[in-house]
Amino acid sequence: MSHESFIEAKTLLAVLEWGSFSEAATQLGISQSSVSRRVRQLEQRLGGQTLLSRTTRRVHATETGLRYAAQVKEALRQLEDAESSVTEQVALPQGLVRVSLPPALGKLLLLDSLAKLTRDHVGLTLDIELSDRYVDLFEDRTDVAVRLRSTEQSGVVEEEVSNSPLVAVASPEYLVGRQLPKTAEDLLDHQFVMPNTRMGGPGPNKISRLLGVNLRELTPIRVSDISSMIALLVQSYGISFLPRLLVAAELKKGVLIELPLEIQIPSVAFFVVCRHEQKSLPRIQLVVDNLKTALQTD
Repeated sequence: MSHESFIEAKTLLAVLEWGSFSEAATQLGISQSSVSRRVRQLEQRLGGQTLLSRTTRRVHATETGLRYAAQVKEALRQLEDAESSVTEQVALPQGLVRVSLPPALGKLLLLDSLAKLTRDHVGLTLDIELSDRYVDLFEDRTDVAVRLRSTEQSGVVEEEVSNSPLVAVASPEYLVGRQLPKTAEDLLDHQFVMPNTRMGGPGPNKISRLLGVNLRELTPIRVSDISSMIALLVQSYGISFLPRLLVAAELKKGVLIELPLEIQIPSVAFFVVCRHEQKSLPRIQLVVDNLKTALQTD
């Protein structure tokens, strides 16, 4: 790949990432006309292929553009990894590490621990995404992720770090005037705040099977963010089943209480994953070890 092709390809990826020529120009620090010229030159270099489809609101890739962008993105990722593997073999942990964390777990337990790494290791940069969505390490160009379920994805190293008991919790205010549930049958008189199907970990269907009670029929609120679930529980909207590790602070403050159910509920496993080819890099090892230590505090 020539220098011109490299610059043009990176410009195309910027346009697709930001959805417009003007925003790509801002992010790249060049003029909008330069962005347009580079994309036009790339299309000409590829034999007059049309790579982008322009609408009044957003720029989209054509089918040809999607194929080209996917291959270029993978080539650039491999180039970055190759450079990192050479420079880091004998170096201290440094460079960029992209990390994906479940929001509640990140805010409550992991962010502060990770942030301290940047104080102790000059040159280390952390780009942290807080999201309950499933992150593909390759497609999303992510280096390390914490997950609530095993995926057994090829090309990654996945390690189960810890288990946290799943507990039934509610606010004291919610329970005022209501029978304290102890059995599965008692739960029929209550309402629930539960995760939707887009979240990892045990969802309503799995817990329903364990309890022999259809929680979906008792669940007026299903959300995709655990932090929001906890907030709704504190505001007395119902009962939920969450890892004790995630509600430890609320239990300690007394804004939530653990219900004395006479039912055996399983634990939730936490997994730390990284790409196999990056596992030996000092910056990746540092972040992985940090997360493993922080997750073993329950």
